[in-house]
Amino acid sequence: MNLSLKSGKKPDSKSRLLLRSGKWKAALPFYEEQARADEQDYSKLNLLGDIQFRAGDSTAAASSWLRVMDGFAQESLHENVLGVGRKIAKRCPEETSVHLALSDAYLGLEYYADAISSFRSYVKLCKQATSAEKKNWFRRVLTIDISHPHLLEEVQQIYEECAFEDIELEREVKAWVKRMFEAQEYKPESEEILVAEENNFESPMLAVETDGLMTIDTGWSGQGADFIRQDAIRTILPSPPMRRKTLQVLMSPQPTHPKKRISPKARARTISIWASSTPR
Repeated sequence: MNLSLKSGKKPDSKSRLLLRSGKWKAALPFYEEQARADEQDYSKLNLLGDIQFRAGDSTAAASSWLRVMDGFAQESLHENVLGVGRKIAKRCPEETSVHLALSDAYLGLEYYADAISSFRSYVKLCKQATSAEKKNWFRRVLTIDISHPHLLEEVQQIYEECAFEDIELEREVKAWVKRMFEAQEYKPESEEILVAEENNFESPMLAVETDGLMTIDTGWSGQGADFIRQDAIRTILPSPPMRRKTLQVLMSPQPTHPKKRISPKARARTISIWASSTPR
C-alpha cells in the first residue's frame, strides 16, 4: 500500500495522521516497511508492535516485542529489556516465557529479589519451560554473591520445586547456599542495611511509569507529532531518616577485611541514586 497515493503528503506524514485518527490497520503497511528496512532499529520494531496490538493482532505484536527484547538483551540493555518485557507481560499474558527474560535482565542489573520473583513466575506459568533453561538459570545464579538470607532460602526452595534429577547440580546449589550463609558471619552489624543495596532493591527503587519504551496512548491532542512519547524511569527515594543513615554508612571509611567491603560499583550506584534530587 502506497500511503502517498491520492495525497500531496509524504508517506511518513500521512501515516502519522492515520495513527492520530486511530486507523491502526491502515497505518500498518508503512511501519512494517520501516521495520523491515532496518531490523536493528529496535525503536521502530517496538513501535510496530504497539500498532499491531492496537490493530487487534496481539500475536504479531508479541512477536515484534519479543524480537525487540532479544535484541536489547544481546546488547545488555537490561533496562530496555525490562520496559518491553513488562509490556508483554501486561498485554500478552499468554507469553509466559517473557518472565525468564525479565529475570535475566534483573540479574544483569543486580536486582536479585525481582530476578528470583520473575523466575518463580516463569517456573509456575510457563508450561513450555524446559529443564535445560531452568538449570541454566540456577548455574548463572551460582556465580553471584547474594547476601540476604530469605533470598537464599527462596532460591533453594524453587530448586526443590523444580524436582531435577541432577545430583551434581543439587550439590552445587547446596554448597553455594551454605557458602553464602557462612559469609554473613563476617558482616558487621553496621552494614546490615546495605544488604538491600546488592540484593533486595525490589524493582530497583526504579518504577516505570508506563509499560514499554514507546507507547501510543488514546486521547492525545493531535497537535504536532508528540503522540509517541518516550517512557521515563522515575527514581523513588527512601524516607529521609533511612536515606541519611544509609549515606552515612556508605560515606564512612571502608573496612579492611575483604568480605566486609562493598564493591565500588555498587557503592557508587547507591550513593548516586540515594543522593539524587526528589523525584518528580
